[in-house]
Amino acid sequence: MDRIRFVHIPKTGGTTLRAILRRQYRKRSGFAFSGDFPEDTRRFAALPVSDREQIAWFTGHSPLITGLPEADEARTITLLRDPIERVKSFCHHVYEGKSPHLRQRFPPESFSLDRFLWSGHSGLANLQTKFLINQRVNCDSALPLEHLTPAEACERALDALFTRVAAFGIQDHFDESLVVFGSSLARQTPYYVRLNARRRSRPLQFKPHHLERIIHLNRIDLEVYRVAKKKFLATVNDASFDRRRLRKLRFVNLLAATLARRFRD
Repeated sequence: MDRIRFVHIPKTGGTTLRAILRRQYRKRSGFAFSGDFPEDTRRFAALPVSDREQIAWFTGHSPLITGLPEADEARTITLLRDPIERVKSFCHHVYEGKSPHLRQRFPPESFSLDRFLWSGHSGLANLQTKFLINQRVNCDSALPLEHLTPAEACERALDALFTRVAAFGIQDHFDESLVVFGSSLARQTPYYVRLNARRRSRPLQFKPHHLERIIHLNRIDLEVYRVAKKKFLATVNDASFDRRRLRKLRFVNLLAATLARRFRD
């Protein structure tokens, strides 16, 4: 069976892509990792063998290599995002109270950006690198990279991205990413609406010292992203890139958005 797996790195636009996969593979069974990998492993092992064999797609927050053959041997795709924007989005996520496990430590009504950025929370620092090199991805735990130099961590992350991942996309080029994923998204042209958008009308104010802190925490991610984006754009700008499919995708989504507004109005 041809399986697909989407490794969802938090705050990279993956909620929208996950919804696309669920819709396109709705007639086939799937399995969603929750981010609690030990519990996910137990939950998967508890499934009857016949059910595991029928799983056609995997999504969710999980290590790149899980130790589960059904997942690890699937065609794997993932999305990357500018690390600074990813962390800013994560800060907004917590500020808006969307992270239940963080609400007690960082209540929305008294949220302090300074306190959060200097809290040592693992989701703030080089998270994309951590996912790619398969260090522990439970965001409630420390994810040390101290035993690797930044250059070594970057090299390992890029090697995993370019050899273990079948196709990757860039959040800022979402439509192009869907085309790059190609046959992984089944035959029909996918349509989508952006999910997990910000709710608060009063956005966080990121001052220069906040941005300096984010950059300091994500020096490895910034280099991984720079190299990966350069490779991605080379693919998109290549003559073999399917621009006809890109135009069709954008037309379908424009039509879907127009119809959605009419029904909403």
